[in-house]
Amino acid sequence: MAKKYIAHILFILTLAWVSHAENYVVDKSHSAVIFGIQHMGLGKTYGRFNDFSGGINFDESSLKKSKIVLSIKTASVDTDNKKRDDHLRNSDFFDAGTYSVMSFNSTSIEKIPGKKDVYKVTGQFTLLSETKVISFELKKVGAGMHVFAKKPAIGFEAQFTISRKDFDFGKGKAAGAVGDEVSVIVSLEAIAK
Repeated sequence: MAKKYIAHILFILTLAWVSHAENYVVDKSHSAVIFGIQHMGLGKTYGRFNDFSGGINFDESSLKKSKIVLSIKTASVDTDNKKRDDHLRNSDFFDAGTYSVMSFNSTSIEKIPGKKDVYKVTGQFTLLSETKVISFELKKVGAGMHVFAKKPAIGFEAQFTISRKDFDFGKGKAAGAVGDEVSVIVSLEAIAK
């Protein structure tokens, strides 16, 4: 009986933590930033970024207080092909020596009516020297007490596309062989500070 009572109290405390403003740090080992782009009008080539960090402030009862920030190291691009990755890091594409980071800073998060746990996120995305406002749908995929960290944790996922032209991204012969639209998948698991 005591064990059941304690478990019930822990469940209530977890709900209370998750429903109020909480600052979370992105857990890189359980998160991913993935992209895909069409190659020569044929199939899509996919890659990921292996080095990124971020934070989430999430208050479901007052979304105006909520914020997402993400910083991605451009040199960590990984398409499982060293020659291609080295090319992506040079000035034809990410120019990682000059622009070591691309970033996203949200400016608003709004609940989408009729969609459970889905939000419209708007913010500033910076790639190379360009900063543009982008919007996308973000789904909360889970929330609760992290078993190992013993802290509240939360998970989100977004899938959207951006245009290379909007950021003047890609130069040279190789850039002409890939499509304009870049598919992006961002999956974030974050643990309370």
